[in-house]
Amino acid sequence: MDAPLPDEAPLPPVLLVDGDLGALAQLGTLIQSGGFAVLGADGAEMALGLARVSRPALVISEARLPDHDVLWLLEQLRRRVPGTDVLVLAQQLTPSERAELERCGASHCLLKPPEARVLLARVEGALVRRQLDRAWPRQADSANARLAALRALLSGRNRQIQKPAPLVRRKPFLPN
Repeated sequence: MDAPLPDEAPLPPVLLVDGDLGALAQLGTLIQSGGFAVLGADGAEMALGLARVSRPALVISEARLPDHDVLWLLEQLRRRVPGTDVLVLAQQLTPSERAELERCGASHCLLKPPEARVLLARVEGALVRRQLDRAWPRQADSANARLAALRALLSGRNRQIQKPAPLVRRKPFLPN
């Protein structure tokens, strides 16, 4: 991963959520090996608190958590930390469970254990989306400023065109 430009803030962390501390540690090691910052939570309540403070680029959560199910976490994140991507990991998923998770806001669903390259690609994709989201307001402000300057320029030229040219009285040309 490239170092951030001097005027950019460092990228937000990836938040991992799993009630199994061994699985949480393994997943954290894998994500960190890809060069990403990681935070860990052992339940939905703790994850929600960390997400509200750290504004992670991505939350990777086990589907079955000790205190709440992942649907509760998805709903809370959507309401309290909007725009957060959530990837759900599960031992097994039926098509209807996958559809329900995606309807509730999961950006991706993967079976456990996830393939390392697929998981790291999902993390990188979420971080790229976050960078684009951060850059968009600056680019939009810049584009809006240029648009306003063009409108002012065109407005001034339009006024010049609409002004009638001054009448100049000349002597008629008379041939000799």
